[in-house]
Amino acid sequence: MMKKRYKSTLTALCLAVVFTLSGCSSKLTDKVTGDTDKIIEESDSTEKKDIKQVDDSLEKPNFTTNLEGQVQYVIGTQAEPLTVEASVSDGGTVSYQWYSNNVNSNGGGEQIQGQTQNTYVPDTSEEGIKYYFAVAANTKNDTISRATSTTVEVQVLPEGNWVEDGGLKKYQLHDGSFVTNAWKDIEGKHYFFDENGNMKVGWYEDPEGSWFYMNPDGNLAKDTEVDGFKIGSDGKSEDKKQAEEQDPAQ
Repeated sequence: MMKKRYKSTLTALCLAVVFTLSGCSSKLTDKVTGDTDKIIEESDSTEKKDIKQVDDSLEKPNFTTNLEGQVQYVIGTQAEPLTVEASVSDGGTVSYQWYSNNVNSNGGGEQIQGQTQNTYVPDTSEEGIKYYFAVAANTKNDTISRATSTTVEVQVLPEGNWVEDGGLKKYQLHDGSFVTNAWKDIEGKHYFFDENGNMKVGWYEDPEGSWFYMNPDGNLAKDTEVDGFKIGSDGKSEDKKQAEEQDPAQ
């Protein structure tokens, strides 16, 4: 009899514990779910606050400083900032976003990420022609209106041009001068120009006594063998240097 009563009491206690834990679990789940819903609601609310309603009746920004014409830069040089300025008289806030385009149009184009000031410095790392413009936005309360600037053409030119002179090749820079007595990287190739500005072809010994071989197109030879002499990855030929030291007349 005692065993049955003990067993019944134990069973009741176990059931009570299970129900209690289930209740706690349910309440905990409800709380977590509720908190998550609250976070989602707050997130949705925040996102909604960031969305502005386009209002055609809101004053559009007026460009007092606009873009025009064409500018040229030699590849790799520092460009001057492009500048626009827009204003409104209704107390709104003016902001900017810059765009680039492959055609002369201030419609479409590609948004330049992070460029949201009234100035922008064009990229000159690649040759070619790009057109730039800015969109100014007037934000007031939860409404917005926009206006687009005119375009400016930016040309990025090669550093210089090849010139033929009596069957010899020279490289003339944009300032009119020629590359002389110097190495020069041009379109991924490595050239040497002598004191007269002529592109070197064939074997060349520099002032330090190192020997190099310039291919028929003027490009420096590397990792190869010419006239029986090995040439390293840096373009130098230790074999040629040793041979010249032993017999300079060869």
